[in-house]
Amino acid sequence: MRFGVVIPVYNRPRMVLEALETVGAQTRPPDAVVVVDDGSDDGTFDAASGWCDAKNDPGRWRVLRESHRGAARARQTGYDACDPLDAVAFLDSDDLWPRDFLERAERALAARPDLIGVSADRLAINVRDAKTHLDRLAALASDPVRWMVCHDAGFGSCSVIRASAFDRIGGYPLDEPTGHDILLFTALFAQGPWGHLLGAPSVSRRQHHSRVGEADHIAHGFSDSNLRHARLYHRAAASLATRERTPADVRTAMARRWISAAKGCRRNNDPLEGIRCLTQAHQYRTISLRATRLKWQLRRDMRLSGQTCPTSAC
Repeated sequence: MRFGVVIPVYNRPRMVLEALETVGAQTRPPDAVVVVDDGSDDGTFDAASGWCDAKNDPGRWRVLRESHRGAARARQTGYDACDPLDAVAFLDSDDLWPRDFLERAERALAARPDLIGVSADRLAINVRDAKTHLDRLAALASDPVRWMVCHDAGFGSCSVIRASAFDRIGGYPLDEPTGHDILLFTALFAQGPWGHLLGAPSVSRRQHHSRVGEADHIAHGFSDSNLRHARLYHRAAASLATRERTPADVRTAMARRWISAAKGCRRNNDPLEGIRCLTQAHQYRTISLRATRLKWQLRRDMRLSGQTCPTSAC
């Protein structure tokens, strides 16, 4: 099998080298590695280029420089540059792989030709307070959309995807500046079964950017990211509508997502959209007293600003 690795990066000269080190240390070396610098204005491109040039294997290790167009386009650019592939892994610049990650993925995909992709467990480390959390992704493999909606779609770095499945869905949704993994994996999961890799977890570092003084996660650059993500998870949850009833944990998770979006709308001085978010939350389950108070506050905000709330929303 021909394995490709794509690493998008923006203003992270130190973190991208740490990610590259874990790729270079793989017991099953990748066949193509493309780092896509998404318009960095610091030393990221030079740092990544220097590291890859030292490998003295330009056919395998490459760095591309693009204008700043976002992670989805950077990932798609990197994938297109790797063609042809049998499987691809997208590694975020602040994440790390165990040494046998690609080796285990290749064994799993070879043993199960029906698998669309595979994921290893994920160890989240909050660098700021040294707290850790291990996500065991066997449950993801057994019911992927349900797990993703109830938890999150941040398992891209610990996953390997068959290129044929990636091509069938048309690759990344390029019009979504944040939350594009939600749509990507929803489409992938509809293609067939997903696998789980036993063994050492992939490492997801949180708040590491603040310690080394580099760029934050892309989602944090959008003041309405909670609203954007709620809408995308809502679309993912809709794919479960063929069941007799939406699972209780999905209803609870989606209600919480819409309530969080409503809070963000209030911070952004958009009370009408906040009320609409709470209406969406109530469609999943009866909202809490705290959420009801939030709705009163949003209505008051509208009155104070001279806005009129349509009957359909209020």
